[in-house]
Amino acid sequence: MYKSFRVKNYRCFKDLTVGPLERVNLIAGKNNVGKTALLEAIWLFQEYLTPPVEILVPLFRGLDSLGPRDLMASLFINFEDTETIEMLVGHPDDRSARLRLTVSRAREAFDIAPFRITVSEPAERAEDSSNRKHSVGNDPSHPQQDLRTPTGAFPPEVILQHEYQSPDGLATGGLMGVSSEGLRRAFSIGAGQTRVPFLVGNREINPLDLAEKWSERAELGDDKKVIETLRIIQPDLRGLRVLYKKRKPIIEVDLGVERLMPLALSGDGMRSLLLFAVLLLQAKGGVFLVDEIENGLHHSVMKDVWKALAASARSFDVQIFATTHSHECIRAAHEAFCESPEYDFRMHRLDRIDDTIQSVTYDKETLGYSLEAGWEVR
Repeated sequence: MYKSFRVKNYRCFKDLTVGPLERVNLIAGKNNVGKTALLEAIWLFQEYLTPPVEILVPLFRGLDSLGPRDLMASLFINFEDTETIEMLVGHPDDRSARLRLTVSRAREAFDIAPFRITVSEPAERAEDSSNRKHSVGNDPSHPQQDLRTPTGAFPPEVILQHEYQSPDGLATGGLMGVSSEGLRRAFSIGAGQTRVPFLVGNREINPLDLAEKWSERAELGDDKKVIETLRIIQPDLRGLRVLYKKRKPIIEVDLGVERLMPLALSGDGMRSLLLFAVLLLQAKGGVFLVDEIENGLHHSVMKDVWKALAASARSFDVQIFATTHSHECIRAAHEAFCESPEYDFRMHRLDRIDDTIQSVTYDKETLGYSLEAGWEVR
């Protein structure tokens, strides 16, 4: 799990450090302080080798009309793409991992995905660690791995370079050439499959996608774990079934009565929690990101939802990062973790002070006192 996360020159962050982190982290703050941008940064750090994640991130903001140069510049603070985006993750054993992103004008033809990666020795084993650099390109002295065979090259307008150093000191690097034709193709393909689930705030629960995700979990034998999670807010639940009506899959709920009930009639809480449960399993051993977690959930069920998320996160070894605008959501989370076996929860409030954004972390005692005193913590 991450113990801290630092990001520089990304979106609205000149230099932001968030921590100490816990298994479940709730991010609050006023509008335009970077709550969603922080989730994007974590997602980008996790998915930097999943093409074309650097393009998918701006799509969340509806920036598909921008050209390659502006699209990539939108990742940088104040569109200053001469800067270097840097992300640093602290781990429990005092080790750290680092990612750097830079942009340059394109001079050669590359496809839209990262085309090559090179691996060099950890710094402590390098002959000259003080002058050691990440190696990218066609250096024959380093082993190389083709990440993707181009299906067609377009003259790129921008090249995005990433340099990553793992907690073990292993360095990797890659390039991505971005062209207008490549962007058009990427937009038509869509997000595809990524390793780290990221639910954006304006999400709509597509019944077909949800049925497919549930079927995948059931096929892998995880259906019992999902049912156990759902029983936290629906104790009478016996199971879920995918049936076909007019050639379309529909999830139906078995509550032990005479006939099955369509999931759509079970309320937004059941649908949202089912989506959370299947995605938590997809994120097993990793990270799960949720923007505006309270969307579609009535405040009366939030406490039970947090209990379910806490139990699932521990069971599946997942670290959760979520954002909220809701005071009720924050209070429900605090109360749910107070009643849990372990208070492995932190709330982080982002504040804009002058021209910078800073983070304030609330532990159990601080958050409890603030809520009881009626202080504004959102």
